[in-house]
Amino acid sequence: MNLTQIITYFLSTSVITAGLVYLAKIIIDKFVEARFEKFKHSLQKENETFTHNLNLEAEKFRHELNTTATEHQIKYAKLYEERGLVIKFIYNLLLELENALTNLTTTFQGPEWTTDTDRENRTTNVISQLRVQLEQNRIFFSTSLCDNIEDIILDAHKIKVDMYVVKKDQQNNDYSNKVGIFKTSEELLQPTQTWRELDQKVQKDIKTARLNLAQEFRTLIGVE
Repeated sequence: MNLTQIITYFLSTSVITAGLVYLAKIIIDKFVEARFEKFKHSLQKENETFTHNLNLEAEKFRHELNTTATEHQIKYAKLYEERGLVIKFIYNLLLELENALTNLTTTFQGPEWTTDTDRENRTTNVISQLRVQLEQNRIFFSTSLCDNIEDIILDAHKIKVDMYVVKKDQQNNDYSNKVGIFKTSEELLQPTQTWRELDQKVQKDIKTARLNLAQEFRTLIGVE
């Protein structure tokens, strides 16, 4: 084999090898490209599936959140309505108590005022109702508001007791005059003086306390 043949042989071999390498490269590139496209398609499909599931979960969560919010609004609205009814009832009792105390302590009563128990019984009944309503509905009011209502109840009870004492003192004075036991002017006038003071306390202190509570009640129910 001469040199020319040898060179031709190696050139042919190189060309073939280069061709094979190039062909192999093309095949590998096509394979890689096909695998990449397949992977890309698979990834895209998984992403679409994930996005779809995420949207479903988000919609489910949004629905549950809206449902919870709606239930909360309904419960709050019912609670607000119930508190409004409680406030109205308690305020009416406060007004009724003021009227009962006014009726109990008014100086415009007949000669039987010392033995009349109807006014006292009415006052006792309203005090009892107000105390029960307060204890049953404390959860609707602040501690300070409950304390203010309790103060009115205590004042009302004291006025009732003091009025009872006034009646007894006046009965004692009437009996003393009847049997000829003379008392000092101060002793004779003391029941009337105390009676007037109780009447003034109801007209001023009890009424003022009720009106103050009325303002607090307005704030609670959003009335200006």
